[in-house]
Amino acid sequence: MEPNIREGKLDFSVVLASSVHDMKNSLGVLINHLDEAVDTFVEANHSSGKLLSQLQYEAKRVNNNLIQLLSLYRLENALYSLNISHTLLYDLIDEIVCQNMSLMDYKGISIEIDCPDDLYWFLDKELITSPQLPHTTRLPPASLMTFEDI
Repeated sequence: MEPNIREGKLDFSVVLASSVHDMKNSLGVLINHLDEAVDTFVEANHSSGKLLSQLQYEAKRVNNNLIQLLSLYRLENALYSLNISHTLLYDLIDEIVCQNMSLMDYKGISIEIDCPDDLYWFLDKELITSPQLPHTTRLPPASLMTFEDI
């Protein structure tokens, strides 16, 4: 995303989008390293595993917010194209749960997926997998919730 200059003025939205994209990429590298560290410390049952899980969650939350900002920029500038595909819902839900498993383990939250194995939907996976599930980790551990509640 090259900054545009319109009528002698810098297009700030392009500069901002470019900066957000760069931050997202750097944060992605950090998240990959945190994923490895969390796995190592949790497997070793080290007390730092819990702290790293929280750091991992926060980094993923910020990354998801940056992705949302970029998506809004793309929508606003007609640069986002929908990618509708035939998607198995159980797999989609399972993927979202797996992405957040270390934090849920840390908070003592367990999830049971109650979805037919053969239920498909036509959807844009990127739009559907916005960061909704991490917000549910703020609920008390004993809360019963369905996917419809997310």
